[in-house]
Amino acid sequence: MASKPLTTHRIHSLRKKKMPCLKDRFLADGCVILPGLLAEETPTLISKLNEVMSNVQEKDKGDWNSTGFVMSPSDRNVVQKIQSVGLYFPEVCDLVFRNDKVQKVLEEITDVGTQVRATMRRE
Repeated sequence: MASKPLTTHRIHSLRKKKMPCLKDRFLADGCVILPGLLAEETPTLISKLNEVMSNVQEKDKGDWNSTGFVMSPSDRNVVQKIQSVGLYFPEVCDLVFRNDKVQKVLEEITDVGTQVRATMRRE
């Protein structure tokens, strides 16, 4: 049986109910926020990101859609995001994206986690 399309009315009615699973929350809100999910990994991530940030070079600064560091328009010393972060911080794939806790969430809300695990087993 096909699921009903997400209309504005359906999204609002889902939000009013208590969501029993992550998939429902994801479908209703378009995202899932899991505070503390990577609490154990946070110190390592912060340390590595600080290291990456300390090595920003002018050639790596770009616009919102280019690979590199997107700087704040109001302060050219503030980074808003790192586009293609894996190029500058390859360990992010293992620390975050391939993390078992993240994969379990992905498996609950989509088939992406299952696909990544299958790829990891082949490597």
